[in-house]
Amino acid sequence: MDNKPLEQLAEDYIKTRLAKAKIKFLKPNYDTDGTDLVLLNPLNKHLSKQVIIQSKGRNLTKNQSNVEIPQEYVVSNFICFLYLELDGDDKDYFYIFFYDDIKDWSLSNGKFTLSIPKGFKSHNYFNLHKFNSSTHTLRISELLNESPILRQSYVPFEKMSITEILFEMWKKYDALPDLNLVQGLYDEFYELSGSFSMDIFFIYSIAMHIEKLEYRNLDGFMQDLYMARNLSKPISESLNIHNPEEIKYINSDWAIVYSRLKFGQVQVTYDGIDYKGLYCYIGDSEDHVEALLFDNGDYLCFGQRKFFSD
Repeated sequence: MDNKPLEQLAEDYIKTRLAKAKIKFLKPNYDTDGTDLVLLNPLNKHLSKQVIIQSKGRNLTKNQSNVEIPQEYVVSNFICFLYLELDGDDKDYFYIFFYDDIKDWSLSNGKFTLSIPKGFKSHNYFNLHKFNSSTHTLRISELLNESPILRQSYVPFEKMSITEILFEMWKKYDALPDLNLVQGLYDEFYELSGSFSMDIFFIYSIAMHIEKLEYRNLDGFMQDLYMARNLSKPISESLNIHNPEEIKYINSDWAIVYSRLKFGQVQVTYDGIDYKGLYCYIGDSEDHVEALLFDNGDYLCFGQRKFFSD
């Protein structure tokens, strides 16, 4: 059975709980060492704390099941969430296991294994680990504060803006900001950073969630992005995009003028060097601007505008 839909339910469930508790999180685009979500707490210019979250989902309608986690994943700042489903039962069966809990599971062939009986609902062990929002979100917050201090490739967090920190997280983990964080950044926005690269990252992050950002649009950023132009021809004529199918096209419902949006994470080759990049396009039938931000902080930007005179 494909457990991915259930694991996504588990992840979505904890996202809502983290957002309600005002715990910020990032979602890596790719699973790295069991990482489904990353909680981050920068301390100073070299050091940071983080908590790694993994989501599991199983259906127990017909058979018992189990969960396996590689031993090397299970460190002191690791949490596993488990979502169990029974066909015809609308109740949420959601469980949490911290590092010390997982260490008590059966260990064989380099993996910790939790056996899940069909009668898990009445099983004392599962009742003890059933997720309780009031107590467990507090423990997660405490774990984030108490987790091991990690050296983050000498990234100067202490002197960085939140956008710069998020950019570094994307470079290292392929993690992009979630809707909760982007909405907060949008609503508290006063002015751009003065760095075209960071402004492009900020605009891309908004574009990525624009369909869920009611009453918000990117119209006001069109001119800002246009001012960042450094190309005289379209981006597609300046480099090779290996996966253009990853670029999503939408019409923004809340746009007043510039409703055409395109965005996507792409793999590109530019001047013989391979990069990962973030592509963003804003425009309408007459004007448009497109930008591509490389993972080294460089960018390309092209735009055209049609001016009218009376």
